[in-house]
Amino acid sequence: MYRRCTLEKAVQTQRKYEECLIALMKEKPYAEITINDICERMGTSRKSFYHFFKNKNGCLYALIDRLFYEFVDYQIPENMDLKGYPLRLIRQMLYQMETRDVMELLIRNNLFGLLNERLVQLIKENAQNNGVKSNSYEEDAIVFYLCGVMGIRYNWHLTGYQRSIYEVADSIMKLATPEMLEKW
Repeated sequence: MYRRCTLEKAVQTQRKYEECLIALMKEKPYAEITINDICERMGTSRKSFYHFFKNKNGCLYALIDRLFYEFVDYQIPENMDLKGYPLRLIRQMLYQMETRDVMELLIRNNLFGLLNERLVQLIKENAQNNGVKSNSYEEDAIVFYLCGVMGIRYNWHLTGYQRSIYEVADSIMKLATPEMLEKW
């Protein structure tokens, strides 16, 4: 759906397209946004857009993937009290709080399901790259867990982040098997 860029200039250009998509989603529904709208906002041609993306959804997938990989590299403050929770879990909560505006746009545009689908694909790819066999019990457990986590995070967002990150972490911890907790 999109070309994964490695050269810094190309990565920056691709991110600018993603930012144009975000800006447009603040103004009108995703379904009404056209490639021409994105190109006009970016100040480029359709040919340039198609150099990076197969279609409008490709731009959206690139955005979701970027959020996923930014999360992987996300660092929490050194003095953050984990209160006994796994670091990765607290990172999830903090990163969601930091990116809640994009989450709001995805939810408002009925794209939360697509976000979940893409995250499942990325998690499966990552699991397979780490030796988890496709269609195995372990892969199914990972997908089940991820869907549960996303449901909890979705509800957290819809309720305006009223619960603390630790209360949400407690809910998520109840989904994890002891094996999953060990791997954290």
